[in-house]
Amino acid sequence: MKGNIGHYLWDTRNIPSGFYIYEISTDGKKLNSGKIVVQK
Repeated sequence: MKGNIGHYLWDTRNIPSGFYIYEISTDGKKLNSGKIVVQK
């Protein structure tokens, strides 16, 4: 990922509370995954 630094801001104001699963990939290769908890 040399030189490919970025970010993504997820606006959670209009989604319900709960557990969400994410996956980060590039060129068909999985780089990372995890869980996010949204509490309101």
